[in-house]
Amino acid sequence: MLYCGPCGTAMSHKWTVNKKQQYYRYYVCTTAEKRGWDSCPTKSLPAPAIESFVVERIRCIGEDPSLVAETLHQARAQNKKRVDELESEKKLLEGELKQLDAQVRKLIGGMTPDGNNPPQTTAKLADLQDRIRLNEQRATNTRARITQIMDLLLLAPDIQEDILLLPRTVGGHDSINEHKLRVITGTPFWSKQRMMWKKRGDQPATDKTSNLMLK
Repeated sequence: MLYCGPCGTAMSHKWTVNKKQQYYRYYVCTTAEKRGWDSCPTKSLPAPAIESFVVERIRCIGEDPSLVAETLHQARAQNKKRVDELESEKKLLEGELKQLDAQVRKLIGGMTPDGNNPPQTTAKLADLQDRIRLNEQRATNTRARITQIMDLLLLAPDIQEDILLLPRTVGGHDSINEHKLRVITGTPFWSKQRMMWKKRGDQPATDKTSNLMLK
């Protein structure tokens, strides 16, 4: 995500086609877009130039040990923050599930055994059951995401650094994916993790440009 220096707001990716049918991409400041062109000194930046600059900055990570350490520190801090957010979401979902379950029990308790119940009662029961299924699915996904992030934090520091500096894939599949990492994080011993990391399999054709996605 790019941010405007003077405004501190996000810059969004845009594109247009001129009279010569030439495709032009650029990033525009949100402040200028919402409040008018004169509200921001930056206004917009050509996409190729700014993306090349960002890629070059990312390349410098592998050449500066202190920058690598700081980047890893920030990545771990973000992962920790995300885990805290997911834990809060999980507790909220679990609380909602208890409330929904209580409502279902109360509704069923008031229904007649012969099944001759008002249509609105049956419809409400179906709605509650749908909400329970949805929340259970969300809770399951949240727990799985927490496990994935926590597993990544268990990786040996040098493996985390290697992942951070993996080159961009230009052909075939990525050399490493979540499934392969899950196998490696299955062992708590860093020495064994390092052996598994070195034997992780063939790598696709790559260039020296780091992974980058600008939206």
